Amino acid sequence: RPLYELAINTKKIGKFEAFSKTPNLTFKARDGKIISTKTCRVVNSLDQLNFTRLDLVEPHTRTITSPLTGAKLWNLPFYRGCMLNCATCGGSRYAYSKLMKRNRIAYRSPERLLEDFMILDEMGIKSIFLFQDPRFCGRAYLDKLSNVFKGVRWSNIRNVGIELFFPASRDYLERIKSYKIAENIGLSISPESASDDVRCAHGRMYTTGELLKTVHKAIELNLPIGVFFMLTLGLENKDSLRRMFLLWKKLLSLNKSGIGSRNVSVDFGPMLLLDPGSLAFDNPEKYGYRLIFKDFVSHYNAMNLPHWSLWFNYETKNFGRSKLSRIVLDSWEALVKTKWRLGLMTEKEMELEIFIVNFERAALQDIEEKSSKSIEELEELAAEVIEISKDRVLSWNYILTHNLNDKVIVFPELFEE
Repeated sequence: RPLYELAINTKKIGKFEAFSKTPNLTFKARDGKIISTKTCRVVNSLDQLNFTRLDLVEPHTRTITSPLTGAKLWNLPFYRGCMLNCATCGGSRYAYSKLMKRNRIAYRSPERLLEDFMILDEMGIKSIFLFQDPRFCGRAYLDKLSNVFKGVRWSNIRNVGIELFFPASRDYLERIKSYKIAENIGLSISPESASDDVRCAHGRMYTTGELLKTVHKAIELNLPIGVFFMLTLGLENKDSLRRMFLLWKKLLSLNKSGIGSRNVSVDFGPMLLLDPGSLAFDNPEKYGYRLIFKDFVSHYNAMNLPHWSLWFNYETKNFGRSKLSRIVLDSWEALVKTKWRLGLMTEKEMELEIFIVNFERAALQDIEEKSSKSIEELEELAAEVIEISKDRVLSWNYILTHNLNDKVIVFPELFEE
């Protein structure tokens, strides 16, 4: 709503007046003064909002299409707001309260979710991810969700994903399965780290043992579950990262042998940006971080640089920005080789992934050598690397001219029989 009002006001009156009269804005005036306008009333329900206007999404096709399967997909919220305070999250309870004045959850009713599903089904959507953990909505909400979706059948929707913000009981997993919201129900949980200490300091208050129990229960109920990790949290060190690789191996080993018969997936996300507005951004030293960029302009300028390694807005207690970039590539290699060793990836697929990782390592070395140069020189180098990447022979030669052994995390024990 505020953005809509800003667009209308800008057409009617001058830019400064338009900003001044639009709620929920913070901006810098001509004299350098920071101005914050009044805050809109915080809604207590999401039922009046429309989450299915996909015609307004740009770029339309790319946004709603899976790059892996080509099927149409979309996301819907159980609620806005959060009850948790994960340190790096700009959508935490702390951040919502500070930035959005939201101190309680606003729910989307099961009835409105059903309407969303009906509309998306008519649009040909195949997969829907329901984000946020519905357990925070309460038992009555879960009961109503079960009743509202009872007996539904879809023409197009086949897959629905549901988040677990903490380990789940067998009873809850059985309830989720019994809802039969769609033909295939998948779960996801994000422990972020393999270290209990690092995870708890981050704000996820459960142990690796409790995580594994949930994964085993999901397997017993034939519920696919994805386990996600974040690189690199403030208190991670080389030992905790090696243990993360070993946990990946342990989790993936729970799959039945053979490609296509997997119920447990593992992945990680490189945390390039420590979310502005999060607890860790506002209190970096407490959570093991050192900020590199602190204001909007420095972030904007960094995002215009031509390589992802230059976008990190932080360093950690144990790793500088250069090592953080290498940890991403080391972890990528570790995960690929683990999947291959366990028969979850073909040798051809593995070789292609490692080829890409090594090309990224070579490019990273060149980018770092010129990181102190002008943006124009960096862009010229990036353009040259892109051209090389289009030819396999040139790419091989490019890789061979670089040192590929500058790893932060070595992991020979990962592949011991």
